[in-house]
Amino acid sequence: MTVGERIKKIRLNRDMTMEQFGEKIGVSKSTISNIENGNRNATTHMIKSICREFNVTENWLRTGEDDISLNQEGDFFLDDLVRQKGGTEEDLALVKAYFDLPAEVRKILLTHFKERLLNNSEMSRHDYSDIPDRPDTANDENTENSAG
Repeated sequence: MTVGERIKKIRLNRDMTMEQFGEKIGVSKSTISNIENGNRNATTHMIKSICREFNVTENWLRTGEDDISLNQEGDFFLDDLVRQKGGTEEDLALVKAYFDLPAEVRKILLTHFKERLLNNSEMSRHDYSDIPDRPDTANDENTENSAG
């Protein structure tokens, strides 16, 4: 298997077009096409970018030897999951931003979305029981009744 064929394997494993793949490493669709078809060699810079962006070992990409992935057995890559589920780059950015939030804020957001989803008739048939209940808001001025 050639370097170009291994690059194509990486791209197809991630369900990416040549254009999407090229954008991730800063080259054009035609460059990816030429490399995959053996009409052009990948530069050292491209190889390093591919390894970094797609978490593959440089030795595997260059030679086909060793393991393809840098991850240890059982590791999980959020980027791969989002792509497998048909997510966009924006979806991925949103998920990553969510996990940058403090735990208490995430808990409040989950509760809010759970309540919204359960009130939406289209979504109500799904089970959201694993999402934690809303944190105590008894002292929240927005929830107090006014005697006005």
